[in-house]
Amino acid sequence: KQIYWSAALHTWLLALGGYALLRHWGYGVAAALMTGLVLAGSGFVGGLIGHINQLNGAAWLTWGALCLAHAQPAAES
Repeated sequence: KQIYWSAALHTWLLALGGYALLRHWGYGVAAALMTGLVLAGSGFVGGLIGHINQLNGAAWLTWGALCLAHAQPAAES
C-alpha cells in the first residue's frame, strides 16, 4: 500500500512542480495548471507507476529545474 501512496504523492509533486516552474517563467495560471495536469497524466508518468524509483526521480526534476531557474541571475533589459 505504501508504494501506491508514494506514487500518488510523487505524481502530485510532479504536477505542482510543473505548475510552479511555468509560473516562475511568467506563464499564466491556466497554462501552468494545464502543464501540471498534462505532466501528471501523461503516458510517461503512467508507465513509471511500476517503477517507483524512476517516478520519484522524475517528480523531483521539475523542482530541480525551478531551483536552477531561481539561481540564475535576472537578465538585464
